[in-house]
Amino acid sequence: MEGKLEDLAKEPAKAYNLLWIRPTFPIPSTQGSEQFCQLIPQKTIENMLSIAEQNSDADVRLWIDSRRMTNAQMKWLRSIAEGCPSHNMDLLDLRDIPKYQNNSFYNQSDDSLEWRLNKHSLIWRQVDAAKILVCLQGDYDQTFYSDMDITNLRVNSDEVQGRLSKYGVVLSGW
Repeated sequence: MEGKLEDLAKEPAKAYNLLWIRPTFPIPSTQGSEQFCQLIPQKTIENMLSIAEQNSDADVRLWIDSRRMTNAQMKWLRSIAEGCPSHNMDLLDLRDIPKYQNNSFYNQSDDSLEWRLNKHSLIWRQVDAAKILVCLQGDYDQTFYSDMDITNLRVNSDEVQGRLSKYGVVLSGW
């Protein structure tokens, strides 16, 4: 009986997933030195850190595709996650998920010059499929995903927890 009471009193383990996938793979440097490029805009970084702070009891997981980044970019992203003031952000690699790593769909670059404007571009299909895949990773009682411009999702709010309790799922969007 005590084990059941402890389980009821325990907060559910929560994962809050974020995703950043570049459309193309980096071109290896011919001179041996890597050109650094901030690949995530500053406003988006601020949003990620705000999401982590507002959901401090959730594991905020920033998923990236390491094959699409240079070593310098990976180091830079790692420093963002490690420097998160709320200490609940981890940088995770989609390449560690066998269904991602071994699927030819994710091993294609989107070489379209209009990828940002074309919502049917390959990168957006890759991102949408990866959103589902990352939510299936880990042993969590509750799993959330949002784009990095959604900064008002508070997973412990009465609104979110009430809807989860009533319907078993929370969906929002257009």
